[in-house]
Amino acid sequence: MSPRFTDQQAKAINTRDVSIALAAGAGCGKTFVLTHRFLSYLDPTGEPDPLSRIVAITFTERAAREMRHRIREACREALQQCDEQHVDYWLRILRGLETARITTIHSFCSGFLRRHAVDAGLDPQFGLIEPAFAEPLLVRQINETLHQKLEERDEDALALIREYGLERTSQHIQQMVYQRFQIETHQFELQDVPQAAESWIQYYKEIFQPALIKELMESNALKRVHEVLSNNVCGAPKMEERRKIIVSILDQFTEWPNPLAPLQEIRENLNLKGARANHWEEDSTQEELKLLFKSVKDDIDKILEFDSILEDDIEPIIELGQQLFRLGQHASWAYAEYKREQGLLDFDDLLLLTRNLLRDLKSLRIRAADGIEYLMVDEFQDTDPVQTDVVRFLCEQQLLTGKLFLVGDVKQSIYRFRRADPQVFLSLRQEVPEKGRLPLSTNFRSQPEILRFVNVLFFDEVEENYEALQPFSPIQLTPTPTIEFLWADENSWEKKANASVRRRIEAETIAHRIQQMLQDETPRIRTRDPETNESILRRTEPGDIVILFRAMSNVGLYEEALRNLDLDYYLVGGRAFYAQQEVFDFINICQVLDDPTDEISLAGVLRSPFFGLDDDTIFSLKYQPKSSGEEHSLLQAITTEPPAHLPPEQQQQIRQAARVLTELRSQKDQWTLVKLFRYLLEETGYDASLLHEFMGARKVANLRKLIDMARQFDRSGLYTLSDFVVRLKTSLREESKEELATTHPETSDVVRLMTVHQSKGLEFPVVIVSDCAWEPSPQHSAVAFHPHLGPLVSPPTKQGESKKSLGQQINHQEEKWADKEEYKRLFYVATTRAADILMLSAAFESGKSLSSPWMQLLERKFDLQTGLLKGDPLLGQIAKPGLNRDEIPHVKVWREKPEIRRDQSTQTTRRIPLSEFEKLVADAEPISLPELLTPIDPSLGGQQVFSVSLIEQVVEQLFQHETELPKPDRSETSLSSIKTVPTTTVDQATTLGDIVHAVTERLQLDQDIDLTQEINRACEQLHVPVKEEVRQRAKTCLNAFVSSNLMEEWRTAREIHRELDFLLKWPPGKTGETTKKGEEPILISGQIDCLFQTENGGWRMWDYKTGIRSDKAYLLHHYRLQLTLYAAAVEQLLGTVPERMELIHLGQQMTPIEYMLYPETVTDLYQQVSQAIDYLRSGQPLPTG
Repeated sequence: MSPRFTDQQAKAINTRDVSIALAAGAGCGKTFVLTHRFLSYLDPTGEPDPLSRIVAITFTERAAREMRHRIREACREALQQCDEQHVDYWLRILRGLETARITTIHSFCSGFLRRHAVDAGLDPQFGLIEPAFAEPLLVRQINETLHQKLEERDEDALALIREYGLERTSQHIQQMVYQRFQIETHQFELQDVPQAAESWIQYYKEIFQPALIKELMESNALKRVHEVLSNNVCGAPKMEERRKIIVSILDQFTEWPNPLAPLQEIRENLNLKGARANHWEEDSTQEELKLLFKSVKDDIDKILEFDSILEDDIEPIIELGQQLFRLGQHASWAYAEYKREQGLLDFDDLLLLTRNLLRDLKSLRIRAADGIEYLMVDEFQDTDPVQTDVVRFLCEQQLLTGKLFLVGDVKQSIYRFRRADPQVFLSLRQEVPEKGRLPLSTNFRSQPEILRFVNVLFFDEVEENYEALQPFSPIQLTPTPTIEFLWADENSWEKKANASVRRRIEAETIAHRIQQMLQDETPRIRTRDPETNESILRRTEPGDIVILFRAMSNVGLYEEALRNLDLDYYLVGGRAFYAQQEVFDFINICQVLDDPTDEISLAGVLRSPFFGLDDDTIFSLKYQPKSSGEEHSLLQAITTEPPAHLPPEQQQQIRQAARVLTELRSQKDQWTLVKLFRYLLEETGYDASLLHEFMGARKVANLRKLIDMARQFDRSGLYTLSDFVVRLKTSLREESKEELATTHPETSDVVRLMTVHQSKGLEFPVVIVSDCAWEPSPQHSAVAFHPHLGPLVSPPTKQGESKKSLGQQINHQEEKWADKEEYKRLFYVATTRAADILMLSAAFESGKSLSSPWMQLLERKFDLQTGLLKGDPLLGQIAKPGLNRDEIPHVKVWREKPEIRRDQSTQTTRRIPLSEFEKLVADAEPISLPELLTPIDPSLGGQQVFSVSLIEQVVEQLFQHETELPKPDRSETSLSSIKTVPTTTVDQATTLGDIVHAVTERLQLDQDIDLTQEINRACEQLHVPVKEEVRQRAKTCLNAFVSSNLMEEWRTAREIHRELDFLLKWPPGKTGETTKKGEEPILISGQIDCLFQTENGGWRMWDYKTGIRSDKAYLLHHYRLQLTLYAAAVEQLLGTVPERMELIHLGQQMTPIEYMLYPETVTDLYQQVSQAIDYLRSGQPLPTG
């Protein structure tokens, strides 16, 4: 039986004598049309072997397999129904389908180059380098090229290293080589520097500046300013005068010869000085204009700032870009020569060489075009200019006359990071005669309510002439509303809570809504009646639901929320693989094997589950002197007999580490990577230890994936251990997109979590688009290539300052514009995945300006609080002119967490068959032991290591009556200031100190720091809720520190050690002294906040305090014991006490308080410490006050 086609499908399948450019909307059955267009080329009465003359190019291997499968099924059906005389034809077609040219563009180019290897100068048996494995080879060639150029005293290399240093120059060259594809695409050639400067200025004035001004003139803020000021008269005379000036300029803006002059005049008049709310017809006008004026002034300032950059000398930065370009070209040539010698190509080579071969050899181009009668290309919106050139060359003279059939949808172009350019589809479609420019807008996926919402939301947003999606069936089966705004309850977080806190609450809201849906027995999901084949409804199941993410950066919060409600889920991919601790551990072990002098990596290996050494042990290994008094390396320390004072189990682990690492080092050049890793796992039980950690099954799955990656490296035969290290470290640095390993099969009946990109081409009954309130963060590369401006590089930072590059600023702004458009297309793809129910989820504060592109788009069309259309809720003419009332979507808005049933008696528990028990146990996550089964803490008797804080506690209790604390200095703290201090609990005080210490440890001396961001990061790492008042107090403390002269002292220091752990041998003695035979030394452990060496060679020590009391006498008395022990530790380490020690009190102001070491005080404190240690070693309970 022949399938029934819609009118649009029939035209797309049957139109001949003209090439077809089909604009296929989401869910409109483009694969069905592609398949039947392909079948229409197969005619039993025509050519006997048509498959050899047809080429179908798809975007992915999965799409190629699906298309081949559909064609095969259709051919089998044709075979069953055909006349006897045509049986042989259809059998021949079926046999030939496996070799039919239904493939991806890269596979097509690979086959083409092998067939024409002689013309291309290639080995026909060339190998392909996977993108993940190309990087180490490229880095190797870049480093070799740079070193060679330095040996040759190359002027470009020397100049760049003078400006950027060796490491950054190497990184810049690598980034420039990555622009190879764009450079080849545009066949770019360098100009003289003065000529290039003229080109920059010309491009800025003729193209970029008009675009910048156009953006301003079309902005909602300026349009609204014009509207409000045109329709309102102000009662304040001076404001009324300014109002008239602004309106007059905007009315006649296009008549101004120089647009900057009117913009500056508008800028000067955008103020409300002298006007009050009652001067306007409506009081609200004043507040609205206040916000609008600020927004417009910011936009005008941006334009004027660009003009100020134009006044700078741009030739030096152009010269740097050209020097980098030339070095990048040399590295590219070296990389190409290496690949040629090895008989290898990468994926970019496939496209570029095919394009170049077709472009440069006319006879070959004609032969290739003659060998193809029909060329079909799917997902053309995701192609790039090089792929478009290949298509044009293969069509030759028949580009527009019926040879080409291409399918695309500009609204679904979401692969800019793969160089996809939607403009190439639009341009080629415009070339096709009107007869061949066909739409495909009948949607077979989504119910009418979802399509109504999508059409209203994206009308005039994602393409110039938006083609509305029409439902194939006009019947809405699922009860409305099927569109939901799932807004997290803003009363659930504190004012000014950070994004992580808000996302956590949003995640909980999503989890509750999912649980509520699963508990709801109302049929809402379409299915087919097996008897009548008609659409009916059933209740929602876990496998119906998908949560979509723009990126996987915060997916852990959503996983946690699902786990808390015992909702099973399946995580499909993400970017977080290289950020997992188990991957860090393997990076460290590989680095140690490759470079045993890397002590940071070695310390990471030793403290990881590989060997389980604690920090005190590692410190002791590194800083415990030999009998000669000399320190030794960490590697030497583990290969000698462990110090006797360490616990026996730690000594055993040290010996184990030495044995395993020695064996691995001796075999690293003989064994494969996989054999090295397997030996490591067998000897350390690392994989078993991972199972006992949180998400242990995931960690082990990631471990297996890492070993599989190593196996691929081994198979290539090209790579060394060093290359594998480069691969992992580069991927970590650049946050490469590598999926986490999975622990559930994809077909399980569980909730799925995936990115919008991964959902492309898929559909789901229930789609939840999460984190709609995300805010874009600038992702500006230091190196770029612009088709008009050429190579771009950010100016070097000198004396803490960096000039702005006109070229880079233009490129950044144009990238921002392009990203803005793609964000909307990404949102379109996300919303059109839904078949029955669509939910949009976010956490934001109502009444505040929204900076998220998705929320801004929603706010333009809908009232976020009611779900009604914006401006005209009854007729919808503002949101979408011409909209019929029955096309207005119904939206349910949630502002509170959905309620779920907690009564366990209402839940049904499935009984597990015995046959499934083994798998259930294997898949189960380990949990912590009950408290009764945990080990009992041993007593302190016989202990050899004591912390400074423990000793302080004991001394305070033992000698509390011998000393009296100084009373607060009333001259330093006024009564009013005491009243304004917020009440802080002990826990909050501890948290405050932890935050301040964490941020000061990460402070970069040569970079500006975003204190709010760093404080939020520190709070997230604490894994406990942190109140806003604590965050604000931390910011106050850190502001005081950053704005003080202490930062300058850091910048001029020779050496800086922050958060310095120590083990102080007690009692302190001369370096080299040993304890009595058979007696283990007593050690005091602690951590010094900051120890640094000044310009004149002296050492200074700081200890930060964040308490409420800041009076000098109290602080010096309270912390005298701590500081004295710190001084002893420094003396043991350096052979001298610090020349100056200071308590740094951080509050509203920074207060440094110097502590002096007086011999009599030190003697008394030493005696108290010794008595406290004797008390602790006696095994008696800790004293209480």
